Order: sequence, then structure tokens, then C-alpha cells
Amino acid sequence: GGAGGGRPPPPRHLSVPLRAILPLDWDHVWSETRREADGAWVACQGPGDAPAANFAGRLDEGIGAWTRVIAVSADVEGTSDVTEEYLSCCSAGGRADERLDEEMPRYRETVSAARADASGSATQAKTL
Repeated sequence: GGAGGGRPPPPRHLSVPLRAILPLDWDHVWSETRREADGAWVACQGPGDAPAANFAGRLDEGIGAWTRVIAVSADVEGTSDVTEEYLSCCSAGGRADERLDEEMPRYRETVSAARADASGSATQAKTL
């Protein structure tokens, strides 16, 4: 019972900055929270989770591409297109480990080709 139906309050009521990360044309989503120390958004990961920061590397799985990565938050300031952050390494202001740096031009080309594919067949979801 009660106002929340037994559910915990949404994160904003707990003062936890949280947003959902939604890759378009892909079947995987994750959450990010804002670090108090520097205000940076960081992926919430559990033990055994693949590092979301290296999401571009998943383009090598051979199951199709994604076309954009969108962050959705209850606060408008936290909602944005974060594609470039996921297609860049930390040294360039992005999220990915430096070990992916040499592959980033290829990943960018894969995403660009998926965006340009009018059939949608280049994406994992096979959507336009």
C-alpha cells in the first residue's frame, strides 16, 4: 500500500542523478549516474557486466550496428545525444578505453554506414 504502491521512490527523490542510455537500433540499455566529485556521468555496472564505456567495441560482434546513443534523464540538462562520447576515447573527451583508439575510425564508419542504410539491414534491430 501507500502512495508508492510499495515501490521505492524514483532516483530524483533520493537526490541521485540518474539517466538511461539508449543506443538506437540496438537491444541493450544501461544507466549512468553523476559522480559528485567532478560531475561526470559514469555507467552503472555490476560484476561481470561488459564495460559500457567501451560500447563502440560491441560493433565487432557481427550482429549489426547502432546509429546513435541517446541519454534520457528526468532533468533536461542530463538528456542529450551522447554518440560522440561513446565513439571517442577518454583522451579525446570520450568514454572508451585507449585500447580502442585505433579502431575508432572504423567504428565511426560503421555507425555512419548504418545511418545511411535506407533498408535498415545494417542495424542490429533491422530498423530505419
